[in-house]
Amino acid sequence: MALMKKGPEVDDSDSWYCHCCLQKNSNKADTCRTCGRHESWAQEGYQLPLHGKGSRIFRPSQVVNVLPNINQTDEVGWTPLHNAAVQNNIPMVKKLLELYSEVDAKNDKGQTALHLAILAGSVPIVKALLDYKATVNTYTSYELMSPLHLACEGGYRKIVDMLIDAQADVNVPNFMERTPLHLAALSGRADIGSLLLRAGADPYAKDRHGWNARQMAELRGHRNYQELIVRATMKEKMAVIKELPEASWHCQLWTDVTAANQRKVQEEKDVQAKWDKTLEEWMIAKERAIRERDGEKELDRLRLLEQRRADKIARDKAREELAAQILGANAALSMAEPSSAKSSPSKRLHGERARPPDSLMGIRRNVDNR
Repeated sequence: MALMKKGPEVDDSDSWYCHCCLQKNSNKADTCRTCGRHESWAQEGYQLPLHGKGSRIFRPSQVVNVLPNINQTDEVGWTPLHNAAVQNNIPMVKKLLELYSEVDAKNDKGQTALHLAILAGSVPIVKALLDYKATVNTYTSYELMSPLHLACEGGYRKIVDMLIDAQADVNVPNFMERTPLHLAALSGRADIGSLLLRAGADPYAKDRHGWNARQMAELRGHRNYQELIVRATMKEKMAVIKELPEASWHCQLWTDVTAANQRKVQEEKDVQAKWDKTLEEWMIAKERAIRERDGEKELDRLRLLEQRRADKIARDKAREELAAQILGANAALSMAEPSSAKSSPSKRLHGERARPPDSLMGIRRNVDNR
């Protein structure tokens, strides 16, 4: 079964998820915005088998065995179909509809399964409910929100198209007297606004405070939506609208509000530009430091090579000087050695030793006998 999944980029540090309907809520609230249950509801136990984690445990084929009454409600009027729809449990919804579950049953807030399926953004469940003739022009008890209101507020274009095909009222007001066109303007979805206008939505409709769809889009800065409403209300069509025409509500108060918004946008741009410049300067400094470091390494390498070359030249020179000294010493010894003490080369070759002087042997010879 398909459950609601949180994307990796979603920050849930300031929110909590209801144990019954699994909808996301702010930490500032202690009750669920969808089903109205307290955040500690799970500690008190589940009221119906398909509530909370029960919908993950049971399979559609087990419904007839775990539910004695297919339309059984809890203390706030939730049926199994409500719970399966809000949790995007497509197989369970289809099984409950096959078993003739009441498709338009309302809880204590006046929400039907169709409302909850749109809150979950489930196109297959909305289609299944519409196939079983779910009422599209039904409203919640307090906010008077229709399914089309919720689809426009959530930005679900395909669901909006399906509801319009099912004859949903495109000009129905909610408690604040806002039509679906107003809610599409708040979300800036010009594609949804175009669908509503083609279906007959009134571009001049005003809410309880006197705001129309164009004003809301302009206040939120949705230029595409503004142009959509302008084109829908222009008598003479223009191929290209470079500058939107002035409107009657552009009084001093409007000028002050838009000027404040423009200043805020400009301040954000200045901060971003300052940060971008700082980042660029940091990157340049980093590259310069890397180049300087690499240059110092190259200089150190060249200095080391030069030192090694000088050391080699000094060693070679010292070796040559030492060889010259040894050769000079040998030559001096050869010149100082007496001729009588020199042995005959022929005798040295035959291994004979030189004869010692006669005086050392005690022999005296006459001069005449020499």
